[in-house]
Amino acid sequence: MLKALTNVRKEARSWTDSFGNLVSSPSSSSMFGEPPKDAEKASPASGGLSDASYDSDDDQGCCARHFGTDALLGSWCLAVASALYALYGLDLVVDSWDSDDVTWVTFAWGNAVSGLLFTVGACYFVNISYPEEMERCAREALTVDVSTLTFMERTFTFNDMLLATWSFELGCVPYVVIALAYLCDSDEAWLGGVML
Repeated sequence: MLKALTNVRKEARSWTDSFGNLVSSPSSSSMFGEPPKDAEKASPASGGLSDASYDSDDDQGCCARHFGTDALLGSWCLAVASALYALYGLDLVVDSWDSDDVTWVTFAWGNAVSGLLFTVGACYFVNISYPEEMERCAREALTVDVSTLTFMERTFTFNDMLLATWSFELGCVPYVVIALAYLCDSDEAWLGGVML
């Protein structure tokens, strides 16, 4: 584990910004690499990007800022789809409110809970898909002393990626409950078997 972490730290010395430009070289002294102090700044007149344009959101349009990478576009699509699924689950709950069919009520509530948890996880994925958040998560993961973390932090809540992943994992649990409800129903037991 320590050897792998050392290799990752060596590779992390050279990284690119959100535009794909090399920000530092392996000869940099810091762990994540800063541009060498003697490197000349690229001027806007020469076609390069100035340091001000790296940090400025004004230079980027709204679409480029929020949908400019594949991770951002994918996570936003996932968030919208998860929110629509949560609304569908809510509609099922409203439709099954006065129903006496336990299987139907379990199906409705299970989908609503799954949709809600998927939406929470997708929102965390949107947050960590921004380049500066990815960098922050990577820096935290590489610099923290794991032995100082509690079991809960180390396993579930250390960073947004863990929270997003566990939200999706917990969002799958209602499907098992729905499948068991269908298995107990003699008319549609085959559907519960297929769902498992």
